[in-house]
Amino acid sequence: MLSSKQKKEAQELDLLKKTAAFMEKAMSAPVAPPVQIDSLSIFGKYVATELQDMNPQQMRMTKLRIQQVIIEAQSQVAFQQLGTSQLSPQCAQPESFGWSPSQPEVSTSQLQYHQL
Repeated sequence: MLSSKQKKEAQELDLLKKTAAFMEKAMSAPVAPPVQIDSLSIFGKYVATELQDMNPQQMRMTKLRIQQVIIEAQSQVAFQQLGTSQLSPQCAQPESFGWSPSQPEVSTSQLQYHQL
């Protein structure tokens, strides 16, 4: 039979073994790379937060307008790189590809903005 001192030492040894096993498991687990936060990520999260605060129709219209602005900017850059003055950025509009938005275009003055 074990003395109280031996029982205590056995319990401590068992606890140390469990702790060592836990630490080995934690150290062998893959570590996710640190997430880099830049100004574009912050802006994207801001836009997402604002969109979430809108009603569904406002959200659809705002998302569509954001997509149109991005397409316009990309087409302007492409035309500048190609050096084609004969083509206008208007030919890169979604309508020129046979797609038209289901809702009419809304100007920014018509949108109701949600204040924080």
